[in-house]
Amino acid sequence: MISIVIIVKNDRGIKDTLNKLESIKKPSAIEIIVVDASEKNQLIDIKNKYPKVKWITYESNKNKDTRPEQRNIGIKKAKGEIMVFIDASCTPLDNWLEEIVKPFKKENENFVAGLVKAKKGVSVHDVGWQKRSNKKYIKDCPTMNFAFRESLIK
Repeated sequence: MISIVIIVKNDRGIKDTLNKLESIKKPSAIEIIVVDASEKNQLIDIKNKYPKVKWITYESNKNKDTRPEQRNIGIKKAKGEIMVFIDASCTPLDNWLEEIVKPFKKENENFVAGLVKAKKGVSVHDVGWQKRSNKKYIKDCPTMNFAFRESLIK
């Protein structure tokens, strides 16, 4: 099983991410876990639209960055052998999930990082995308498109 963990905080763009995840190719069974640090049920209508998604409400600490804690909660609740991170408002390509898990099966990799490119305009991710696009191994990567074996956590 593959566990897809999405973190979100007040970002209605998660609807687009979830819509796309419904339609992409899936190489095996998946579960989708959303760890939501939004304020006062801001995304309740989106949550209700996706009953198959495991939605976890995270009590946000407004004085610090919650992203690492949200990811950790998602990992703890996940059941998959492969954990995949994608962030709210990210739109994966149709073959994204197949491609990000392929190195686990074909090359016995433990970590896989995918490229991230801005939808509109230019962002810091585009610079990283250009630097990393032709490399097999990289020194760092954004965690918004990242996968790893669950066994590494243990």
